[in-house]
This record gives sequence, C-alpha cells and structure tokens, in this order.
Amino acid sequence: MQPKLTTQTDNALVNASRRLRLPVTLLKFLFVGALAYAVNQGALFLLYDVAPIFPDKDTRLGLILFTYPDVRLLITSFIAVQFAIVFKFGIHEQWTFRDRRRDGGVVARFVQFNLSSFLSPVINLGAVNILTPVLDISPYASNTIGAVFGFVVNWLLSAHIIWPHAHEAADKPAAP
Repeated sequence: MQPKLTTQTDNALVNASRRLRLPVTLLKFLFVGALAYAVNQGALFLLYDVAPIFPDKDTRLGLILFTYPDVRLLITSFIAVQFAIVFKFGIHEQWTFRDRRRDGGVVARFVQFNLSSFLSPVINLGAVNILTPVLDISPYASNTIGAVFGFVVNWLLSAHIIWPHAHEAADKPAAP
C-alpha cells in the first residue's frame, strides 16, 4: 500500500461523496475518466486534424468484405484511445486505487488493465468509426458517445478485477 496523501482534490471528492452518497473511488474514477477523455480528444484532434504523418482524410481502405471510408480516422482514433489508456492507468495506479490490493507487478497490472480495457476502446472505436461515416456524426460527438458507454465497462472491470477491494469499507461513501 502507498502512503495516504491528503490533497485538495481528495478533500473535495470526500465532501462530494458525502453529499452524493457515492463511493469516493467512483468519484475519483469519474474525475480521471474526464481527464482521460480530454487526453483522448486532444490526441484525436492533433493526430486527425493537425499531424501530416498519416494518410489523407477520407482515404479509403479496401478490406476483404468492405471498403473502409477513412483510414486516417481509424488509425488516429486507435492511437488516441491508447494514449488515454496509458494516462488512466498511471493515475489509477497512483491515486484512484492506491488503497486497493495490488496483485503482481506494475507491468503485469498494466497488461491486465490494457487487456481488460479492450472492450472500452472497442466500444469507443466502434462508435467513432461507425457513427461518423454511417450517420455523418462528427468524430468528436461519436467519440463522446463511445466514451460514455466505454466508461461503464471500464469501471466494472477496473474496480472489480484489476484493483479489487482490499476490504469492503474502503469503497463506501464517506461518513458524514
């Protein structure tokens, strides 16, 4: 276990936990998720709209069963999701779940986190790469839709598999 650190953010989350009657860990998870969403969106913007190192927008890719309409979007959205996963793991490891049981080394947990997070990025990639070309929704709106659905899956896997409860009392709402 790592030492307890009291910060303004921790104190604010404990107060919010009391008011909302939600576990502090869930609020931390949401906070980190919001930051990771910003990392994902920023990376998607930089890679898709700014970086000249990828194929041009709307470059088609012929696959066995279909033609994908924007290979640049496929590549950059995948990389942006990976940036967000690495970011989330680091913050969860050091802050969100610092009081939870840790099985194996950090590399093993990262591999487990990335594998368990597989469904969340698939949901996110699916949302961006289906909603945008099929329904002509902005890739940023599609990314948001994917992030919300991916959040639910990611919380369940992270809170119950990667960083399981050390003891039941650690994740209850803060006492008034």
